[in-house]
Amino acid sequence: MKIIKNELKRVQKIIKEINGDIYLNQKYKEDLEWWVLGGFCNSLKKAGNKYPTYANKRKNTDPPDFELYNENREQIGLIEVTETLLPGRRRSYEYKNNLISNRDFKANKKNLDSLLDRIKDKLRSQFVDTDLLIHLNISIYNISDLGAWHWILFNTIKNWLKEDKFNFEKCNYNKIYILDSKGSRLFKIYPTYELIYTHDDRERIYRLK
Repeated sequence: MKIIKNELKRVQKIIKEINGDIYLNQKYKEDLEWWVLGGFCNSLKKAGNKYPTYANKRKNTDPPDFELYNENREQIGLIEVTETLLPGRRRSYEYKNNLISNRDFKANKKNLDSLLDRIKDKLRSQFVDTDLLIHLNISIYNISDLGAWHWILFNTIKNWLKEDKFNFEKCNYNKIYILDSKGSRLFKIYPTYELIYTHDDRERIYRLK
């Protein structure tokens, strides 16, 4: 059992040392999961919500990823941490063979459609009595050039929900969250949809046309 905020600090130090390569390098997959969990807890804390203090990383053969505990070391739930990448991108293969850079992926509204497909795919992997935390490596989607990406995402997902593009009828997850690439904005899309935390509420809202 580890203190989540300590693991977040540890991984932040790694990110600084290797200039951010943690985000696609398979070698740091588990470290990235701790970083995502830490960002999730920070966002809950800053929003004034209850958040876990300790976590136990489960074995890869025994999902979901983390057992969560409160400040009294009492177990309060399970959470599966996953990421979305554009179809065709493979974390370890790209770094091993030095084949693809982010420069090859241009800003494109169609990237949002692929994002929808990826989120749907994640929803098919279900664990009973578990929360799902989806980390959006949004720089890989390259929609930031279209405007303030988090508001693009906020409004886009909101529209998807209105249009019933997500089917939650058979969903076994307790809650489904989406965390941005910087770990500074947290959305919840199930069972209700809301922007739980953003570090700057004054930013302009952009909408896709």
